[in-house]
Amino acid sequence: MEVFKEKSIAEKYQQRKIWQSNSVGRIPRKEKQTKLGENFCLMKSPHLIMFQHIDNGEKGFFSVANISVIPFEVKRIFWIFDGKDNRIAGEHAHKKAEQLLVALQGKISITTEARSGEKQEFLLDESHKALYIPAHCWQKIEYLGNAALLCFSSMEYNSSDYIRTYNEFKNA
Repeated sequence: MEVFKEKSIAEKYQQRKIWQSNSVGRIPRKEKQTKLGENFCLMKSPHLIMFQHIDNGEKGFFSVANISVIPFEVKRIFWIFDGKDNRIAGEHAHKKAEQLLVALQGKISITTEARSGEKQEFLLDESHKALYIPAHCWQKIEYLGNAALLCFSSMEYNSSDYIRTYNEFKNA
């Protein structure tokens, strides 16, 4: 008979440290904070973040988003579902809020535009793929098929944080 042995705090810490170092896309918080000044442009431009993706055999797949992978403190989470095929949404920017978008179902095409005028296109087509959108970045979202979008935001809802017209965005 096998006896259950409680792990010591040191063993738990070491196991957690190993598990975290194996997580896909993980950037330790301290590292992010120290590199922020050095790589500010890189960190503050739209980019994909890959979550850990696990095949659980017959039970299916699941994704794990460790909070340390999200490049800001999450203050609000919301989701949009029943995103009809070719429906356009978004078409706004935020003055302060940063966002992380995930397609939980279906495919979502997102076009971003930085204040510099640089445009990028992203396709969210897997639930372990997320798009980071910094503040002052115009976003246009197109739902491709019946899609569901999950959004993590760095701010609670505040209507005054929205830049709702493209002209206002370009003149900000």
